[in-house]
Amino acid sequence: MLGRWPAAAYPCLMVALTVAEPAVVTLTVHDHVQLDRVTGTSAERHGDLLPPGTTPVRLAAGTYVFRTTADAQVQLGDDAPVHVLAVAQANDKDGNWPDPQMAQALDGRGDSPPDHVPTLTVLRLSPMPRPVAPR
Repeated sequence: MLGRWPAAAYPCLMVALTVAEPAVVTLTVHDHVQLDRVTGTSAERHGDLLPPGTTPVRLAAGTYVFRTTADAQVQLGDDAPVHVLAVAQANDKDGNWPDPQMAQALDGRGDSPPDHVPTLTVLRLSPMPRPVAPR
């Protein structure tokens, strides 16, 4: 198979953010990603393409999704009403989103194991304590 790479060599990390009320989420990615907002049975773009690096993103209540072929990090405030779900799928960034009920049943595609399976790190940061003024 000259010129064709097995699909399993490029797994994709699919991330869904469910936001209960407006929040700021800081995303750290290593490739360009598009954040989309789920609207009924489809999705629409939310803002510009995110460049590699760390970007704070203001999100209204709703469900948002993005894909990446590299490790990613989501940073949330301790009280941020955001639920994060990530699924690694042996596919490229143009594949279909899995049915959430079937996320655990995804099988690898291609004829070789993945070179690297992307991971997601979720950080919940506690607010910094305010200093108490001496009396």
